[in-house]
Amino acid sequence: PESNRELRPVVSLAFHPRDGNVIYAGTTHLPWRTRDGGKTWQSIHSGMLDDSDVFSIAVEAASPTNVYSSACSGAYRSVDGGSTWKRMPTPRGAFRTYLVSPDPTRSGVVFAATSAGLLRSANRGATWQRVSQHAVHSIAYDPVNPDKIYFASVTGGLLVSRDGGNTLLESNIGFSNRNFAGITGSGDVLYASSVYEPGSGGIFRTDDGGGTWRRMASPAGENILVLAAAPDDPDCVWVAGYRSLFQSTDGAKTWVKQTLPAGIQAITALAALSRKSLLIGTAGGLFSRTGSSWKAVELPGGRGAVELLQTSGNGALAAVTAGGVFRSENGGTSWTACGQPPAKVAWYGLALDSGSKGALAATSQGMLRSTDRCASWSPARGGLNVATISAVVSHPKRAGEALAAQFGTIFYTTDGGLSWRALGNRGRNGAYPSALFVLPGAPQRLFALFPRRGILSISIEPQNSITTGEH
Repeated sequence: PESNRELRPVVSLAFHPRDGNVIYAGTTHLPWRTRDGGKTWQSIHSGMLDDSDVFSIAVEAASPTNVYSSACSGAYRSVDGGSTWKRMPTPRGAFRTYLVSPDPTRSGVVFAATSAGLLRSANRGATWQRVSQHAVHSIAYDPVNPDKIYFASVTGGLLVSRDGGNTLLESNIGFSNRNFAGITGSGDVLYASSVYEPGSGGIFRTDDGGGTWRRMASPAGENILVLAAAPDDPDCVWVAGYRSLFQSTDGAKTWVKQTLPAGIQAITALAALSRKSLLIGTAGGLFSRTGSSWKAVELPGGRGAVELLQTSGNGALAAVTAGGVFRSENGGTSWTACGQPPAKVAWYGLALDSGSKGALAATSQGMLRSTDRCASWSPARGGLNVATISAVVSHPKRAGEALAAQFGTIFYTTDGGLSWRALGNRGRNGAYPSALFVLPGAPQRLFALFPRRGILSISIEPQNSITTGEH
């Protein structure tokens, strides 16, 4: 009844997975529970700080007596179906918890989205690890792939984890003002694309190292997700949307749609080998084109969805697929399977040193280093943290030199990955670059693409400085 002075706005609900009569409600004044399908309600706040706003309530699917709640006073757990609560020991500074969510497929794994970032616990909240500094307000679990979890945040946009929430990366292609999708270049010309921006997005070109950019023609009605410029002709560039491929031979002034192999699935990656030779990665495997002829490329162990193609100069190529990681030193004519790191590692980049047997891998468990043409891997610390490396690229001119991104900071090595030093003195507000690029015609600068913010350029000469340019 409206005369009930305890009536409060309900801001969250949770349902018992086995008893349809039990419902939990979080309100602006503590949690409530019904055992009779909503006919009567009881306040269930024993152990909870009085006057707490309860933002979320969640019931553990496999063990419904375990109930979690998040409130302005912290994160709470009940082991008796909400009758009594105990505040979980979240780290200092996590004074407000926006959301608490038990993983539906991993027993004991719980996420708490707090004012101090996203926390993950593997023991029902007894101890916590911070896995992101971003303020997360919503979590969605992939019902097909339990390792894939999506996190919506205020400061980082959409974040995705491919390893059960241990590491997260931004995934913001397609959002307004968060839409830088790809970067490529040849000689001293650099191209970038921005997607889902009616009237202002498209393909951009710079001929002066990022000092000025020109908006070029774009294929009509297409959002360009990946680009590749021919190493022997800066005016020859290929671009692709989800299922369409286009080529320009006049520096992105005009475009011609290209015929694709029959039954092609989503285009995920491009690698230009010359103005007449191209590799495309798709959800159905790897394909090569010479002239106008296409053929499927068989990788060791069979085909798999291609997640990444990365060129490293002198014909060195790396491919990351759903089935493994592969290396080619002859422009994709033949491929060798690389050794596999520990299980549950997500790959974000593979840089091959064309002047040696060396390779560096950007992964969710930090930088990995190989000295035997990627047959085996070992951790590469030397100034880097044991945390996600979001991108890595080898220098196109100088053997043994490479650059990597971790927590938005760029690191540089001149000894094949044994030791690393930070370039500049700050990251980019917690954002991770999705790609790094060094122009062969301008090897003194590195370009880093931040999907939601723009393109950062940094000197990789002894006296380095940072400048940024955003469309």
